[in-house]
Amino acid sequence: MNYTAILKRAWQITWRHRALWLFGVLLAIFSGSGGGSGGGGGSQAGSGVQYVLDGSDLSRLHIQPEIGAAMVVFIILAIVAFVLLMVVLGIVVANTARGALIGMVDEVERTETTSVGSGFRMGWARFLRLFAIELVIGIPVAVAIMALLLLFVAPPVVLIVIAAAESIEWLIVVAVIGVILLFLLWLLITIAVGVAAELLGEFAYRRCVLAQEGVLESVRQGYWTLRRNLRDIGLTWLILLGINLAYGIVLAPVAILALALAVVPGLAAWALAGSIVAGLVAAVPLLLIVFAALLLVGGIYTVFKSTVWTLVYREIVARGQGGAPADDGGETPDDGAPADGEELDLLALDVPLAPDEADLSAEPAEGDALADSPPAEPAEPSAPEGDVAAGPEGDAPQSDPER
Repeated sequence: MNYTAILKRAWQITWRHRALWLFGVLLAIFSGSGGGSGGGGGSQAGSGVQYVLDGSDLSRLHIQPEIGAAMVVFIILAIVAFVLLMVVLGIVVANTARGALIGMVDEVERTETTSVGSGFRMGWARFLRLFAIELVIGIPVAVAIMALLLLFVAPPVVLIVIAAAESIEWLIVVAVIGVILLFLLWLLITIAVGVAAELLGEFAYRRCVLAQEGVLESVRQGYWTLRRNLRDIGLTWLILLGINLAYGIVLAPVAILALALAVVPGLAAWALAGSIVAGLVAAVPLLLIVFAALLLVGGIYTVFKSTVWTLVYREIVARGQGGAPADDGGETPDDGAPADGEELDLLALDVPLAPDEADLSAEPAEGDALADSPPAEPAEPSAPEGDVAAGPEGDAPQSDPER
């Protein structure tokens, strides 16, 4: 696999087809890869004068305590409903954007063009299946990781409790060291399982969108694709890991500097005017510009990564190694072997036949003769009925000496 060519082609597609950027930004926002921007005022939490609202405050505000309790319940329910709405919206938008990116890159490779409308149609048609694939892969992995943590950590913790009750100091030290070592081992296993689940998901998504397969079949074929091409896929993941590190190293100081430049005018306006409102008016527009720029950069990078995996999948399929092998219900490789129920044409394969396997019914071509059989004697013409074949010079009829 030519990794350099794949990376170059992925960047060309990402930069030239800017219709992809919209879905990249949406996927970066709703899948969490775009980073969070909230909590800017959290540093002031718990500082200053604190006040507790009680029933006397409600009476001074002419609000009955019963109405106040109902209002609190209403606010809580409204917050819960809003959170659920955002979760559902995030699921729909993220999976629609994921399917759109996969389908649009494949469309570019086939037709050299794509559009936002085409991407939306392809993503919307498969978003439920893509979400189901997330659940099929994610839930068992999460359960296995938590069970493994409980299995690793619970025995040393119980040992610590027993040792502490018995005041056995050396046993406590041994148990604590055991907890630390087992936790590190669990962390390594979790990382490995997480990477495997991520790679499985990448190819299951593409089987679902590009091969139009169902949920379980996409996961199964994605597993076989990963298993049969583990070396190429692993090297691609390592290359993207290095690019991720470089991307983070470059972007982090740039983002910090941009945020600082956006905050400084606000602080200056606050100091000069003596009003926090003036500071917010000066800082908020600049902060919004910085956040929008960071989201755009994150969206473009999300498009690039998705494009790389789609191109890798297409190359694997092109060489006949996508999905399960033929003996497991997968694609039959084009190696000349007949499919099930198909007769093997030995003549077409130019395989010499044994004498007893030759087709005796086939007539030899004109002028050909069989080497192993003597030439046939020409048959004597039969005399007409009533006539007798005469010998030379009118002699008596000749008879066949062999008769």
